[in-house]
Amino acid sequence: QKGPYKDFKGYDLVAMAMHRMQTEESLRRAKDEWECTFDAVPDLITILDKEHRVVRANQAMAKRLSVTPAQCTGLKCYQCVHGTDHPPEVCPHAKTLADGLEHSAELHEPRLEGDFLVSTTPLKDREGRLLGSVHVARDITARKRIEEDREALARFPAENPHPVLRLNKDGAILYANPASRQVLEAWQCRVGDQAPEPWRELVREALAMGPKSAPDYTVGDRGFAFV
Repeated sequence: QKGPYKDFKGYDLVAMAMHRMQTEESLRRAKDEWECTFDAVPDLITILDKEHRVVRANQAMAKRLSVTPAQCTGLKCYQCVHGTDHPPEVCPHAKTLADGLEHSAELHEPRLEGDFLVSTTPLKDREGRLLGSVHVARDITARKRIEEDREALARFPAENPHPVLRLNKDGAILYANPASRQVLEAWQCRVGDQAPEPWRELVREALAMGPKSAPDYTVGDRGFAFV
């Protein structure tokens, strides 16, 4: 039945318009929520096409490049990020384009002033055709500095020019750095053996009462003060 708000088939035009408005509003909200999430992530995220062009970049990535997200669009990723005319050899995006799989690599990038764990996830259309990838760079600079400091600390005993030995509670020698060779020879011991009794007693006292200093110890023409 026709009416002032119905079409020739009898459909309610007002209801159809309201439904369309609600659908458009839902899509707009979903788009806004996606964009807010995309820009809130602290990782550097770009969507790259098959020509290594930036389709979209989040705020974190744009900030590192000192541009706006809109200005990132269309840039070649290797030019704006690495300052080169071709992708780096370890480029995860290039590998994803080659085999359609996920890839990751750790990279140091001076232009971005840091170390990054870079991963790419293939981006495909509904028919499964590869369109590009979602490229995520996570700043791991702080973690790398901690690892380097830990490695330097671990190397300290071996590089120390003075004897460094580690004994367990029973006085067994667990570790001796290269500079300890004369001491081990004087003790007629090697790593894994029991240290001489005075040194085992020193270990027992240190474990019971705290740090102890041993009397000065002379080996050949060298004198040592052990703690």
